[in-house]
Amino acid sequence: MKRPRLYGPGELAALFNVSRQRVLQITRRPGFPEPVARLIGTTIWDADEVDE
Repeated sequence: MKRPRLYGPGELAALFNVSRQRVLQITRRPGFPEPVARLIGTTIWDADEVDE
């Protein structure tokens, strides 16, 4: 079984070259993919969905 590629806030900040605070604003916009999980202390997204 293939493991999914995942992004957390730190990976998104590096990908978009923005602060983690800005990541929170971006991920709350309509049209941004829904997270695959909300864990204690972090949220994660499917990297393939974000890359689209």
